[in-house]
Amino acid sequence: TAIRSRVQVRKFQTTGCPANPFNPTEAAAQLLGFFFNTNATVPGNATSDVIAGVGLRRHSDSTDSPDVLEVFYFVGLCSDPDCANNQPIGSGVLGTATTGQWVRLLVQWDKDQHRFIFQRGTQPPVFVTYDGFSDTAAPGFQLKSLDAIQFVANCAGDPHLSTRPVGMVDALFDNVFVNESTIP
Repeated sequence: TAIRSRVQVRKFQTTGCPANPFNPTEAAAQLLGFFFNTNATVPGNATSDVIAGVGLRRHSDSTDSPDVLEVFYFVGLCSDPDCANNQPIGSGVLGTATTGQWVRLLVQWDKDQHRFIFQRGTQPPVFVTYDGFSDTAAPGFQLKSLDAIQFVANCAGDPHLSTRPVGMVDALFDNVFVNESTIP
């Protein structure tokens, strides 16, 4: 029901497409989980699974200093069998961090209160509640993970492209805890 870890992004690269500003490249290090299904669970099928995550990311269209990352969290409802698309339930930002900085992150499912809890270090927790969803079925994807991910912008047909889009992140995860041991 919970994951807590220290995360450090050592380096990253995000190069996007000037002709496609609506689809920036993203590089992220995150804690992610599939927590429950709102419908009838189909093993191996994430449709109607609720996912939640917290992490450090950088978008290619960021106007922050070159070593600044965003600390983010999200909850989504999977729309397809592999959860390539999801309907946002809630998301936000827990501030910024810099390359090389260790950041302690927490994502926790509080089933009794129908909410997710996100926390950065000792800052006050942030909550995303969900209403109108059944949370009694197991998720179709039985997965909790520590991820280094990238989403690379699609620049097909851009005649002004001088460099190819790139998304890369080099991250470390340390002091990983799960379930009740994650409570400070």
